[in-house]
Amino acid sequence: MIDERFSEARQALLAQVKEQPGHTTPELRLSVFNGAGVSDALDALVHKIHHYPYKVNDEDIAALRCTFTDDELFEVIVCAALGGAEKRLQAGLRALTEAQGLQ
Repeated sequence: MIDERFSEARQALLAQVKEQPGHTTPELRLSVFNGAGVSDALDALVHKIHHYPYKVNDEDIAALRCTFTDDELFEVIVCAALGGAEKRLQAGLRALTEAQGLQ
């Protein structure tokens, strides 16, 4: 059995980040979290955060400062990071569950 003792707290955090009022709309934050359906301006940054977060640099953020405020960019970055992390967590949990089923 997989230990999911923090599942409830994690789900509460994700709901707060995606659904509560902020500087960006909940719809945008949900799209960013899912890594799909974002504007062309944000697509490259969101994709990079979801798949290659270690490659994000100051130039990526600076390029968006003419369109988005720092508060908006912060929310986008947090949502993208959480979305990517959640996908990796779920993939890991699936792999563990499958491995347990093989024993």
